[in-house]
Amino acid sequence: MSIRAISFALFFFFLAGLSSCNDASSSATDTSATKEDKKSIEKYGLDAISFGMSRTEFNEVEIPEGYPIPLGKYGYAVKGYFNDQDQLYLLQIKGIPTSEPKQYTTAIYFVWEDLIDVFTLKYGRAVGEPKLYPPISYLENNRILFTHEWQSGTKRIQLGLLKKDGMFSAQVFIEDSNFKPSGK
Repeated sequence: MSIRAISFALFFFFLAGLSSCNDASSSATDTSATKEDKKSIEKYGLDAISFGMSRTEFNEVEIPEGYPIPLGKYGYAVKGYFNDQDQLYLLQIKGIPTSEPKQYTTAIYFVWEDLIDVFTLKYGRAVGEPKLYPPISYLENNRILFTHEWQSGTKRIQLGLLKKDGMFSAQVFIEDSNFKPSGK
């Protein structure tokens, strides 16, 4: 068995395990957001994160050890960015990256759909005209192609797809304009 095949199998095994952790009663083929998805957001500390909190406060939020944290049907890494006053102004939520173009049309697509479901459940319909899932050829290296955006007060939530150094991933950026660093 090739390393590529082993990597592909492990990736899907990992995603399947995370899916069963979130809701043992959910069907693997169910793609709709549920109340359980919202509970997952609250349970794992994302609702406990508030913009303007310090780096120390951010690090004290109860997020389960290990990578990634469950959110929706899959797992995601969470990273905070802080302004010059040590206030959280940007939250990045990243799906597991893959280097396989075939996985872009399968695994990354499912993660992208899951993030749409999670944030639509939490914030309602995306503003503007959401884009369809773009072909891999539309992605430029080291650039995020944003497909969806939500607004909630001073928060802007953007979902996009990233190609970086041959790796593909779905990512969400949540930014609060009240704490945005000057000059950005």
